[in-house]
Amino acid sequence: METAKKTNKKRIAFVHETFPGVGGGGSERCTFDLANYLSRQGYEVYVWAHEHDAGRYPARLPVAFRVMELPGPSVHRSKKDARFMAELVRRLQIDVLVSVVHPLLRIRDILPEGSSCRYVMANHSTPFWEVTGKVERRRHYRQRTLLGTLVWWMVDYPRIYGLKTYERRFQRLYRQVYEQADAYVVLCEDYRRELCDRLGLDPANARIWAIPNSERPAEGDMAGRSKRKQVLYVGRMSYDDKRVDRLIRIWSRVWRRMPDWELILLGDGRERSDLEALAARLQAGHLRFEGTTTHVETYYREAAILCLTSTREGWGLCLTEAQAHGVVPVAFDCSSGVHEILAPSGVNGILVSPFDEDAYAAELLGLMRDEERRRVMQRNVVEKSRTYTIESVGEAWLHMLETVGKRADAHGR
Repeated sequence: METAKKTNKKRIAFVHETFPGVGGGGSERCTFDLANYLSRQGYEVYVWAHEHDAGRYPARLPVAFRVMELPGPSVHRSKKDARFMAELVRRLQIDVLVSVVHPLLRIRDILPEGSSCRYVMANHSTPFWEVTGKVERRRHYRQRTLLGTLVWWMVDYPRIYGLKTYERRFQRLYRQVYEQADAYVVLCEDYRRELCDRLGLDPANARIWAIPNSERPAEGDMAGRSKRKQVLYVGRMSYDDKRVDRLIRIWSRVWRRMPDWELILLGDGRERSDLEALAARLQAGHLRFEGTTTHVETYYREAAILCLTSTREGWGLCLTEAQAHGVVPVAFDCSSGVHEILAPSGVNGILVSPFDEDAYAAELLGLMRDEERRRVMQRNVVEKSRTYTIESVGEAWLHMLETVGKRADAHGR
């Protein structure tokens, strides 16, 4: 294959497992918007992924970048993909390589010592989200049986929390990734402080950048739009992070008191059949599972309230999507990212103490009953969503990329 002819354009490549992702995943949507923005600023943009489905692209924005499929089993671990990406970096003369969500564990095979290409790690979740995920999955699996529950409390729990096995393992991994990256991007300033603290870094000199995800404005007057009596859930149906089971239990407590309201669940995942069985067992009425959709905005335009009951959320794009469409979000105050989006509680959304399902049910019921409060908050949330435009987020990325480039040039790279 021919080597690309070098121009004055900077060239950047974003690495994903899939693109744009089943159901238009959050991190993929953010890359889509950022890639289009950077292309308008003169960058030549590529997205590298194992699976690519152009049919899932958002319809409103032009595709101003090129997607290339990778051949190996894992963009993050496999030698085959590392060799392929190394050749792409050389042939296309890539200036910046960005790994999204997961680090490229073979980055030194892709960018050997002396490479002029810079490496940026973009963490779209909370720092050390892997620890929480592994713990939740193991606990959920063990506690399905009496014997498993005993093993959890007598073996797993002391090892995880006493010996900190997961914590130490991922602390070493984060340190390795940070040392290999020219920049490490997190979603808010609190995540930056946390990562500096846990890795023992000087915040004044750390190569960690706090840049939130962008949000698109909705079409039309969402601040004054009339809403239906609908509560909405949007997202994966997975246990270790999303915990939709909490929402179904909460809904089972409130729906009979508000019989003119309904709950609509958008999304799919391995937990869906269990969730449907739970809803049937609790006799939760006025509830429907709608599966995945490429037109989620049609649901946002109609719904009055969005509910999120996750254990962890890095940023919660469904929260800012809801705000942009005038949907009032209710969520557990489970992370700094969720807090930053919805605070102050009662103005830009409602934050509930984790993971108090009784308190959540009370807050939801109160919001459903108070139409005037919903109207005021509807205007507030639309205004809050305007603080996360692609222009402001894109400018932050441009500043980061320019700084990384200058720092690399100063060190002779």
